[in-house]
Amino acid sequence: GRKESGGSFRGGTRGSASLARGMSSNRMHASNACLEGLNLKTLKEIGSDFWQIRADFKILGGLFNLKTHMGIVRISSGPDEGKFLILSAVKLTPEMKRDLDLLTNDGKKIAAVIGTHPFHTLAFPALYEKYPNAKFYGTPRHLRVLPQIKWEGETMASKGLWAPDLDMKIPAGAEYDDPKPPKSNHFSNVIVFHKTSRSIFVDDTILCLDNPGLVLRLLGFKSGKLYFHPSIKGPGLYHTKEAPLDFQRFIYQLLEEWHFDHICCAHTSNVLENGREKLAELIRSSEPMLKKLSERNANSKAPPKDCGDMDPSSSTPECG
Repeated sequence: GRKESGGSFRGGTRGSASLARGMSSNRMHASNACLEGLNLKTLKEIGSDFWQIRADFKILGGLFNLKTHMGIVRISSGPDEGKFLILSAVKLTPEMKRDLDLLTNDGKKIAAVIGTHPFHTLAFPALYEKYPNAKFYGTPRHLRVLPQIKWEGETMASKGLWAPDLDMKIPAGAEYDDPKPPKSNHFSNVIVFHKTSRSIFVDDTILCLDNPGLVLRLLGFKSGKLYFHPSIKGPGLYHTKEAPLDFQRFIYQLLEEWHFDHICCAHTSNVLENGREKLAELIRSSEPMLKKLSERNANSKAPPKDCGDMDPSSSTPECG
């Protein structure tokens, strides 16, 4: 593979970003050329060997479409070369299922379905019924709340199976196994890096809202801008002095280790081409807030438990 200097994101934007994006764009469609005749209408090609399905997920009694997503990765090498990995799950419309079946030969070429967010569980049973021959992997909570699925293993414990195509991380300073309270602590999830397409797939840790509704605008959200999940100021990070600073270091380390252009967020949109620079801007601008959270925790002041509940009208903790 191509070796690239990451540069430092603490001091400014990486100088080689424009060149890297240009090279990525030139490569984007090369390995997907043999699939051009499939006429896939609901699958968005993010980059080489990586697609995304964007599905509806309505909250606040149907007033706002928070949306959600599913990723599709074509395996580049090994015994499953040419088969596909599914990241997370969405409720498939007939059109989405048609496209997925065209891409995967009616599901015969789906090697695995991988759960990435503890509370993105709703669509897994239906996907398991549709594609029972695929191997299913999930977060610890997937394995606990969906016993009707024959799970092959836990996602992070199994991540070596999908190297070198994918790398995976979970945020430092946050609870991944059993987040509480379940209604509002949706901060942690598996963040997936697909090297070939230079793309990150992330559920709730990072948000990019497309045309946020009135309620979210009143809360300060702007269209097309990256945010950390609101629970970062509530129960999302451990109530310790170290946790906010651990998370800050985690993001800077991710920026140094992963050379990506695109960030695909579940809710509700993506940042394409300049995702790495946008995430660097977000963590730099969040440093004062994280410092305050560290100081708050050091003084034993409890964080607000409901901060991060995106749908107070719902009784279920599931968010996708």
